[in-house]
Amino acid sequence: MSTATTDEQRRLYIREFLNNQGHHGLGAVLAEINDGDASDDYLDFGATLQIQDCSRSVTLDFGVYGQTNTEEDRDQLRKDLENARAKADRLKGAVYLFIEKLDEALSDVETDLDERDRKAKKKNKKAKKAAKKG
Repeated sequence: MSTATTDEQRRLYIREFLNNQGHHGLGAVLAEINDGDASDDYLDFGATLQIQDCSRSVTLDFGVYGQTNTEEDRDQLRKDLENARAKADRLKGAVYLFIEKLDEALSDVETDLDERDRKAKKKNKKAKKAAKKG
C-alpha cells in the first residue's frame, strides 16, 4: 500500500493562516480529504482537520479504514462512516455557535473600550481645567 497521495486521490487540501499578518504567532487550519488507495480487500479513506495556534495543535481524524473482506468488516466500516458524519456535524454546530457568541462578546468588549475612551477623555479634560486653575 502506497502512502503517497496523488492529485487524483486528494479531494480537498486547505491550509489557511488564521491570524492577521504580523499578529502573534502561527495560527492555521489544515484540512485534507484523500480517497486513499483502491484495494479489493481494504478501504483507506483519509480525512483530517488540524488546528494550530502558537505552540498548541489538535488534529481531528474523520478517516475510515479497514478490511473489507467480510460482511461484518463492511458493516463496521459503514458504522465508521456514520460516526465520521455525526462527528463533523457536531463540530460544525459547535463552531457556528462559538462564532455567533464570540461575535456578540467581541462587540460587548468593543463597546466597553469605547466607554473607557470616553471616560479617559472626560478625565483628561478635568485634569487640564484643574491645571489651568492651579
